[in-house]
Amino acid sequence: MASSSMGNCYLCGATVSKTTMTNHLLRLHKLKADNIPQDEEKCYLLKVEGVYDKDYWLYFDVPISTVLWEVDEFLRKIWLECCQHLSAFFIKKYDEIDGNLNLSTFCVKDKLFHAYDFGTTTDTMITIVGETTRKKQKNTFGSWHATSHWLFPAHPVGNLQQ
Repeated sequence: MASSSMGNCYLCGATVSKTTMTNHLLRLHKLKADNIPQDEEKCYLLKVEGVYDKDYWLYFDVPISTVLWEVDEFLRKIWLECCQHLSAFFIKKYDEIDGNLNLSTFCVKDKLFHAYDFGTTTDTMITIVGETTRKKQKNTFGSWHATSHWLFPAHPVGNLQQ
């Protein structure tokens, strides 16, 4: 069983454990979706983590009007892409869902699974961890922002002779 990995909060620079990051973001930074002013938009705070290695994770917020294929595109740009492989979204790991579904279709605490590259698949789990608000953006995809990210684990150097 892996220990809780640590990550950086991009909003304040703090180093926080994965297990406390949701509370850190929603409470300390007050990322809440209450009484949304006209110049702000409602977003979901998403946690994406490896299905089989949960030490790799990322939090980011996206407008609830976002479709799943846009989430796929964001994950490709920031984490997954190397060769334009196929990908798909699932509920319960095996029930494929349409990538054109809007995030507003889902609720806080819902979990989606994303598979990238069906040869050597990278499986990630996307959890909607909360609702947030932020200033409306002109270009939705270009303005998404990661709020936190895992720290690369320190590996002992060992014998690196080849």
